[in-house]
Amino acid sequence: MRRAFRWVDNDFQSKSYDDYKALEQKNVEAVEHLFEVTAFFEQVGFLVEKKFVDFEVVQDRLRQSVISNWQKLEPWVLALRKAKNDYAFGEHFQRLYERTVNDVKKR
Repeated sequence: MRRAFRWVDNDFQSKSYDDYKALEQKNVEAVEHLFEVTAFFEQVGFLVEKKFVDFEVVQDRLRQSVISNWQKLEPWVLALRKAKNDYAFGEHFQRLYERTVNDVKKR
């Protein structure tokens, strides 16, 4: 996971679905990193929504990571949703991001 997070943070530059498709053709491992990071935050968001994990605990440990990773991956997630006609992809991650931003604004 650390490798995936580091790659997304340092190397991911895609802003469109076409950029992603070009990346997919030349670096399959990189594409796996995108899905790994998204899946991690998707699961965290799901666990928070279902109240298996307290939101405050997530905020204490992951606040900045939630924000920075969503901002970096949002164009990719939205483009992939549209291209695959899967509008649920990353939905818990997105809601976790939105809740996190609202929490930061309240502080």
